[in-house]
Amino acid sequence: MDECRTERPVSYREELRVHFERYMRTHYSEDYIDSRKPCRLSGPPEMVLLERNRVLYSDIQKDYTWIEPGKIISSQALVLDCFLPHLRDKSSLHALLGLETPIKTMAFKPECDDRTRIDLALRDMNGDKIFVKIAYAELMFPGGGLDDKKRERFGRYHYRINHYMRTPLKAEDFYHDETLYRYLFNTFLNPDAANGTLIIIYPYRNQNLHRRFEAFYHKLRYYHGFKRIERVKRLFLENILHQEDLRNKYLNTKRRSLTITTKLKDEKHSDIVEESDIDKVLQTLCSSDNLDVTIKERHEDRRSLFSSLLGRLEAHYDLYAPEDRIDKHYEEEKRMNIDLRFT
Repeated sequence: MDECRTERPVSYREELRVHFERYMRTHYSEDYIDSRKPCRLSGPPEMVLLERNRVLYSDIQKDYTWIEPGKIISSQALVLDCFLPHLRDKSSLHALLGLETPIKTMAFKPECDDRTRIDLALRDMNGDKIFVKIAYAELMFPGGGLDDKKRERFGRYHYRINHYMRTPLKAEDFYHDETLYRYLFNTFLNPDAANGTLIIIYPYRNQNLHRRFEAFYHKLRYYHGFKRIERVKRLFLENILHQEDLRNKYLNTKRRSLTITTKLKDEKHSDIVEESDIDKVLQTLCSSDNLDVTIKERHEDRRSLFSSLLGRLEAHYDLYAPEDRIDKHYEEEKRMNIDLRFT
């Protein structure tokens, strides 16, 4: 009798390892691939970056330190690939991060007074700071046990975060989620009390990180009553990687079906009224298998509006929606089912 065997689910980190081994074979010559160390590249450290960003790296090279040079599955490489292009032109950076005020300055890996290194530190045109933490293949946001040295540091520096807490943090709480709390501390208290914003970015598909952040945020909001909770934001990596080379490198996204149904409703309850509303709707795509989209019933040219929606989807997905089928469904059933597949 054959034994029943259950395959162990492949972890997100293992998926990335397989993905990057394939990526390296197709994007690098053998001279740069270190066969003794999986997913490692030889040569200058900037080789782990997209080719178009290696020249831009020279702008920060003098003051930049690599933690693990040559490691291609790296949140450090991801930060640089995502944000180096904005170093010379910051005009669109605030929109990418969901901010209202344009960015004035940016720095990679600056060190704070408590020796926390910030992945990306920004100042907007009002002088307010935005600190960005990006995690990628990690199993968790680093944290751990409490020792005498950490307890002393909490009493000297980090206890001041309790100025914003309804229920004070203890040292044990702080160091359980040390990385996230140190970012929180430095965003809102160190070295000034400006109207800071903390942005945490990670892949939605990394469910280890997702669960850890959700638990941290829930406790911060509902137990500790953090007074600046509206300025703690979370973005999914899938929603900020728009360029094709970035998505091909960092998103090992499985192909899956996604159904979008549009329904005609009255003007008062419409989700999409004009083209500017489309971006807001599309933000839910990476974390939703089904999406209801309603189009304003009395819109003068709803076919044109829907075509705009299709056009935006085609930029990021393989789209299967034959035009004749769309016409039939739209006219007879007043709804459309469109099959999308992540690429």
